[in-house]
Parts: sequence; C-alpha cells; structure tokens
Amino acid sequence: MMRLFAHIALALSLLLALPAADAWAGQRDQNTARDSYKSDKVLPYSQIKRRAESIFGGRVVGQNVNRRGGRVVYNLKILRQNGQVISAQMDGETGRVLSSSRGR
Repeated sequence: MMRLFAHIALALSLLLALPAADAWAGQRDQNTARDSYKSDKVLPYSQIKRRAESIFGGRVVGQNVNRRGGRVVYNLKILRQNGQVISAQMDGETGRVLSSSRGR
C-alpha cells in the first residue's frame, strides 16, 4: 500500500513540474532573443511583428524564437482577416520570410 502511495505522489509531483518546464522553455526563448538583439545580430520582435502583419495581412497571435543553423528564427502564428491561420518563420537578422504555411 505504501508503495502505491509513493507512486501516486511521484506522478503528481511530475505533473506539477510540467508547467514549470514550459515556463523555463519560454524564458530560454526570451533569453535567446535578448542576447542576440544585444549583439546587434537580430531585429527587435516589434519590427518582425509589424513586418509579418504587413506581409500576411493579419495579426500575430502566437510566437516563439529559436536558433536554426546558428541563426535566430522567429516562428509566428498569424490570424488573417478572413479567419485563416498562417504559420510563418522569419529570419531574425533580415526579417525575410523563410517559410510559411497556410493553416486552417
């Protein structure tokens, strides 16, 4: 019986740790962007956001940043005026659209 209780307690503690892991990942994304911005290698998010909204004719509703091949890449979700959701990847240094896909 004690062993079962220990397993349940362990499972619950792992479930409680998951939100903290997500928060840490988000903090890491922010740190990556901030460090790159400070070294003048990446455009500020506000500029990337304005550019994406202009190109795709919508509003950015989700974003994260990561490194791909040594470059900073902004991953954006854009809600277009017609209700369509687009995923776009933009180069952090140039603001160029690397790829985009139409969602639902």
